[in-house]
This record gives sequence, C-alpha cells and structure tokens, in this order.
Amino acid sequence: MLVLGELPLSFIESAAWKHLCEKVNLYAPHSRRTCMKDIVKMYVGMKASLKTWIATTNPRVSLTTDIWTAKATVASYMVITAHFVDSAWKLRKLIIGFKYITDHKGATIARILLECLAECGIEKIFTITVDNETTNTSALKKFQETFSLRSNEAFVLEGEGMHVRCAAHIINLIVKEGLVELGDHVAAIRNSVQYVRSSTSRCDSFDQKVVSGKMTRGSLPLDIKTRWNSTYLMLKRAMEFRLAFDKMEAEDKLYNDYFNEVDDGKARSGHLQELIGMQSRG
Repeated sequence: MLVLGELPLSFIESAAWKHLCEKVNLYAPHSRRTCMKDIVKMYVGMKASLKTWIATTNPRVSLTTDIWTAKATVASYMVITAHFVDSAWKLRKLIIGFKYITDHKGATIARILLECLAECGIEKIFTITVDNETTNTSALKKFQETFSLRSNEAFVLEGEGMHVRCAAHIINLIVKEGLVELGDHVAAIRNSVQYVRSSTSRCDSFDQKVVSGKMTRGSLPLDIKTRWNSTYLMLKRAMEFRLAFDKMEAEDKLYNDYFNEVDDGKARSGHLQELIGMQSRG
C-alpha cells in the first residue's frame, strides 16, 4: 500500500491507519522502521528475481535515463529505466536503477550506467534515450566504448543509432523558443494565475467573480516549465476566465497592488487585461 500509493513511512504510525486496523480487525500496525525493513526486503527479492529472469532470457533492452535533483536536499539522482518485449510479446518497462550521483559529468554518467547494467546482468543494448545535454553525448560515447568490449552482441550494428535524443525534450525546446516572442503576455497570465492560487481567500474571491459572471466553474492550472503543454492549458483556461479577471481588476485592490510589487528585482509583468487589449488593438 505504501509503495503503490507513494505514501510516507510515517503513515503506518498515523491515527488513521491504526483506526482502520482496529475497525477491520487487522493485526496491530508495525512501526515505520519495521515497515521500511519489509519494503527493502521486498525490493531485494524482486531485484533477485529480475536478475534471474535476465540471466535466463538474456533480453536486448532499450534504456531511458535522466538526472533528477531533489529540491529539499539539492542531491542529484540518476534514474535508469529498461524497456523490452517479453516472451509473451508484451512491452515491459522496469526501473532498474535509482542512483545517487555526485556530478553531471559525462564520465560519471557513463560509470553509473555501466555499474547498473552489471548489477542486473544486462549484456545487450538496443538504444539509449537521453535529453540534448552535451554531457550526455560525452557519456554515451564513453559508455559505448566500454560496453562494446563485453561481447560481439552488445549492440545492434555496432552501436550505430544507439544514442537517441528525446523527442519530447526537443519539442519542449522548440516551443520554449517560440514562447520567447510572447514572453510578456505569458508572464502576465502566469502572474494573474499565481495571485489567484496563492491563498484560499483569493481563490474564494475569484470563484465569486466566476459565479457572478455566469461562467462555468473549473480549475485554473499553473504551468510547469518542463511541460510546454501545461503552458497551453494555463493560457487556454485563463482566456475562458477573462471576465472573472476583468472583475478582479475592477473590484480587488490587492490584485492591482500585486502588479505594483517588485519580484526578483523586476516589476511584475502588466495586467492580463492590458496585454489582451494591446493584442486586440494590434
């Protein structure tokens, strides 16, 4: 339950879980330490089964990998996922490595990749998909030189075409470049959405404007920098709530004061309505 639900270990000691155990006559809840030991034991068992299966079938796999940095600790972790077709002709995807990484250098990335594949017993690679960082080009070049020494079947066509650049990352770069031309407009809409979402009272005030304007209620999403489609969804939804934002500007003094504040040494981009008006007149 904790693993599938991505719940914190502390949940096992919560009043909610203890109450449920009592009502359905489950055994007395374990401590979080015992729970952690059980999860680690389960992980070790599944990893051993995976190694046995790989040793038996010797599959050729494709890999995807990326480096993730935790905001709280600023520690970096490298996630390695294997993709392959099993004996039943079903596409499978397994995370085979979640490794702490000291830096983002090509030599380090190549070393972690090699160590992970050695741990799992994987000996045949089809492709490796990464983003467009220059360190990845260096890393995969070093990886290919070393991994090719393991066997004649390590790669297809001697590794030609092994390095695949992530299409989603390329599209994201293209869209971000295009959005530069609309930078002020997007920033203004983002600021307006951030204002509304920043507190419960502001959300309630905005909802009142939505109701009084006879608009359909709905979410007001904020975009994520690494997902260009989230920017599109934010812009689309904000345009649907244009009348509500008009009412905010006309009736909410705090909303207007928000745009007079300085953020990171710069004045916030202008009101959403002003920019829409400028675009309409243009």
